Amino acid sequence: MTTDEDRLLTCDLLILVATKTEEEQLELVTRELGLPFQRRNAGGLVGEYLSIGQVGDFLVNAVRSNMGPLSHGGSASRGILCQQTTDATALVQLGMAFGVDRNRQKIGDVLVSTAVLPYDTRDVRTENGNYVFDYKRVRRHSAKPSLVSLFRQEDRRGKFEHQVHVGELLSGAARVFSRYYLAELMTQVPGVKDGIVGGEMEGVGLLSVSPRKDPLWIVIKGICDFADEHRDDEIIENWPVACRNSAMFVLRSLQNASQARRA
Repeated sequence: MTTDEDRLLTCDLLILVATKTEEEQLELVTRELGLPFQRRNAGGLVGEYLSIGQVGDFLVNAVRSNMGPLSHGGSASRGILCQQTTDATALVQLGMAFGVDRNRQKIGDVLVSTAVLPYDTRDVRTENGNYVFDYKRVRRHSAKPSLVSLFRQEDRRGKFEHQVHVGELLSGAARVFSRYYLAELMTQVPGVKDGIVGGEMEGVGLLSVSPRKDPLWIVIKGICDFADEHRDDEIIENWPVACRNSAMFVLRSLQNASQARRA
């Protein structure tokens, strides 16, 4: 890359999305807020990226990965590569997630991760002729404290129609369509401190980006389903609102945090 291309790719905060809908809603929200959304191509392994520009105190770019943490182009490999290339000191995984409680959560509510629980880190044992999952090796991985604080401040402002739920997120490569398996995860995964508020597939990949004691990432996602047998009927219809709400929450948080510091 040329020096000018290097300068454009460098940013403070890198947003990661994993689907076309997540990318489309990020673009719509960015333009609605009057931010200079531009598609650029860095070539090489980074390829196309999205230049959003200055948002509050942060210079922001965005990139798209494949769905899930695995494979070339998944959130793990994409996160590592793009963080090193952009020198970003903060990463936000944005988009859609599943909720865990239909009684207190609604479609479009936003989930803010204080930590990720990688539930695929498990043992499979035989008991009474059947296999069972043992989740004792699952460890809680905290999100970047300064980002958690920033988004908690936006939650306290409360100027949005949806609710915000702050807590741990289950994260793994599996797509969950079963209320029974979700109930197992909710009751057996250890390390819960703030309460499990939802789950998704890409956050676990970001654990590879930085040391556990010095995380660079946070996951902010909107609820589009509840990981049960109704998932197929809900997810496509609800993708846009879940992705829009999470994108708006993140960008407004960055804008408002800067305004509050300067007030």
